[in-house]
Amino acid sequence: MAVEYDPSVIYEFAERLYSRATAIAVLYAAVGLLFGAIGGGAVGFMAGDLGMAVLGALIAGGFGVAVGVAGGIEKGFQLRLQAQQALCQVKIEESVRHTASTRARDAGQ
Repeated sequence: MAVEYDPSVIYEFAERLYSRATAIAVLYAAVGLLFGAIGGGAVGFMAGDLGMAVLGALIAGGFGVAVGVAGGIEKGFQLRLQAQQALCQVKIEESVRHTASTRARDAGQ
């Protein structure tokens, strides 16, 4: 089975990467909130005070969101960069193919 070059696969790949890059900051923020709130609440609960548990959950949850968003933004950037590299390769191939066909046509005249 011979596999042929198909630039539409690379375009679809880039679109998927951009979709993931958009969603990943929200996902990381949610995970940061979850782990932060659980950890902060547990520390407060171990102190034996429900108020401290709630306060710990709120403070640590907020910190977890901030850390999660920062990580999500960085990961999203990496995914967008990967998409741009793939698109750049397609454009290079298109340019080389166009130049080669123009030269072949000009040589035939």
